[in-house]
Amino acid sequence: LLGLRKKDDNEKIKESRSSKKESLIIKAVKEIIRCQSKDSRPIGTLLSDAIKKSTQTLSMIGGFIIFFSVLIEIMDLLNILDFITNAFAFLLNLAGIEPNVSPALSAGFFEITMGTKLCSEINASLSSQLVTISAILGWGGLSIHAQVASAIKDTDIQMSTFMFARCAHAIIAPLITAALIGPAYPAFAGIESILPSNSTALFSGSIFAFVCIVASLAVISGTL
Repeated sequence: LLGLRKKDDNEKIKESRSSKKESLIIKAVKEIIRCQSKDSRPIGTLLSDAIKKSTQTLSMIGGFIIFFSVLIEIMDLLNILDFITNAFAFLLNLAGIEPNVSPALSAGFFEITMGTKLCSEINASLSSQLVTISAILGWGGLSIHAQVASAIKDTDIQMSTFMFARCAHAIIAPLITAALIGPAYPAFAGIESILPSNSTALFSGSIFAFVCIVASLAVISGTL
């Protein structure tokens, strides 16, 4: 929905460009040739620098994840996280959602993977888990926000636009999920009924694995 809205905002920009359509691969090759003509370094050096930059980026992402994971544990030990959990529980009560998923929301507010993993392990209905995970994926977590801020610091991309989109996603995604759960509830009930009692952890792990795949695809699509 936000993408369609952004598409409308960019219509004037598209009109100013050439109407001739080119293949994305051809554009990429032309851009490579253009950059190579401006850079006197050999292709081997460019490849080496690209690998170094990729390694630094991966290290940065891992560092942010570790930092916020440790921060969550410290806040939990100091009982600071309880205040955020209670606030989310109050909002969930107003929305008619099981408040026992509030710890997952409080963790997901800071780090997306910890929040989704905790949500998949909480003893709650599947519908509440899906709505909560949708909100966590929509928000992305402060860890993702810090990573994006670090990545775009030398560009003209505005962080305020990204934050607005994340806030909107955190509201729209659970609403769409809740609306779709109604028609799909018979399928969910059938899945839960055929699961043996000792397979709850396995099923929760499957939810978490699915969420990780969706989150990875979302991050990849956001960078394209």
